[in-house]
Amino acid sequence: MKGKKTENENKEIKELNWLIPEYHKHDKSRNWYIGAIIIAVAMVIYSLVTLNFLFALIIIMAAVIIIINDHQEPSLVNFVINRKGIGVGKRFYEYSALSNFAVLYKPRENVKSLYFEFKNPVLPRLSIPLEKSNPVAIRDFLNKYLTEDLERNNLPLSEQISRLFKL
Repeated sequence: MKGKKTENENKEIKELNWLIPEYHKHDKSRNWYIGAIIIAVAMVIYSLVTLNFLFALIIIMAAVIIIINDHQEPSLVNFVINRKGIGVGKRFYEYSALSNFAVLYKPRENVKSLYFEFKNPVLPRLSIPLEKSNPVAIRDFLNKYLTEDLERNNLPLSEQISRLFKL
């Protein structure tokens, strides 16, 4: 029938939400750990030879943090998009604090992410994994409240480096 909307067409999405891991955990091989240990030991030896004890301490602390993080699973947090803004766990950001968003969806490259840029340049970019969510529905919903960054069609450099070194 022309002119009449079905019940599904009349329903407007009021909120989208899904669970996301607190951080991305990369699978590391035994060779990765051997290489990381060799590099860390070399850096500590160099810092001790040059009497740069603070650098040695930073390297040791970074190694401990990586080891601790690798032995625990990231907890799941709720991610919400609604008419007022976006929520990540217990934090909520109103749309007025965000400058734009971008949806990067390339399943063949295993890239399925949603990015938010803040108006405050001090705040880092917010990267949200799409998991099994519908990127078209998310994009359509967010376009009502934010400008879409259509120029972003590749992973940010920081995420490329993170994937490369499995950090």
